[in-house]
Amino acid sequence: MEPLFFEPFFREQIWGGRQLEAVLGKPLPRDGCFGESWEISAHPFHVSQVKGGRFEGWSLTELWSAFKKELWGEKGEPPTEFPWLIKFLDCRDYLSIQVHPDDALAAIYCPSEKGKFEVWTVVEAEPGAKIFAGLKAGVRPDELRDALQRKEPETCLHEMTPRVGDVIVMPPGTVHSAGGGVLVAEVQTPSDATFRLYDWNRTDRNGLPRPLHIEEALRAINWDQRPRFVAKAREVYRDTGAVGELLVEGPPFVLRRWTVSPGARLLISRDVLAAWLVLLGSGELLVGDSVFPMNRGDTVLIPGSCPDVRWETTSAGRAILLSCHPL
Repeated sequence: MEPLFFEPFFREQIWGGRQLEAVLGKPLPRDGCFGESWEISAHPFHVSQVKGGRFEGWSLTELWSAFKKELWGEKGEPPTEFPWLIKFLDCRDYLSIQVHPDDALAAIYCPSEKGKFEVWTVVEAEPGAKIFAGLKAGVRPDELRDALQRKEPETCLHEMTPRVGDVIVMPPGTVHSAGGGVLVAEVQTPSDATFRLYDWNRTDRNGLPRPLHIEEALRAINWDQRPRFVAKAREVYRDTGAVGELLVEGPPFVLRRWTVSPGARLLISRDVLAAWLVLLGSGELLVGDSVFPMNRGDTVLIPGSCPDVRWETTSAGRAILLSCHPL
């Protein structure tokens, strides 16, 4: 199979902006604030459609049904459903302070969904931007309830000033938010289950507050769990002009970051399904005699049965890539 590109889906959000277009070159509609670009998804809210090539117009669910083993490659038996959801987020304003459930709680409160494990990689961050992730040590339910009553729940959370390249791992049960002009790449399990604790006292375009899910969120929180901040990634690959770093290893996927110098080439297909995102720079995918240009913000799915695919950086500066593989 050939590399697969998909039409992005742009989701308006009350906290979004226009950085998906300004920074990543996404062709946003003329009007609106867009918080999410769904790059690769088989979630029922939006199923990605192939753009170009011999599978143009196919949905990802159709591809998975017809070519599951060819897509998955040699990493054991493929799962029943496509296992990841890949997005870019533009947090111009602040996300609600929120938490995602695990599988067990999702089955109770939103049975059409599953639990959500997500990893953020910071692509750009403006001065003054913030990420809140995880409760401070020792915070218990009564203390968080009191902070909600005071409209100060962020005082219970770890706060960080995001920098380009920061990686935050957030298992289900992690309370979090982000805003003030931060752009992130998000790799997650395919779920849209979100419980809002607090929405910064704002209203929607109709002047109404968005619904909160305080009791569900308090039940979903893992009170003893802390997010993991990848302070120093482990180098796992080095060749002329290319370095690979391991960011996350399970449970639902493996994430690696690749830095590739101008003119350098990197073999990026290894008989197993992989999604690749361009976080910086530009380049070309070389597959036999075929050439697929890629720019910052582009995402591609490389089937396990795809012949050798190489990346060659074409930008004047380095390219930074993010790859997602099965565990």
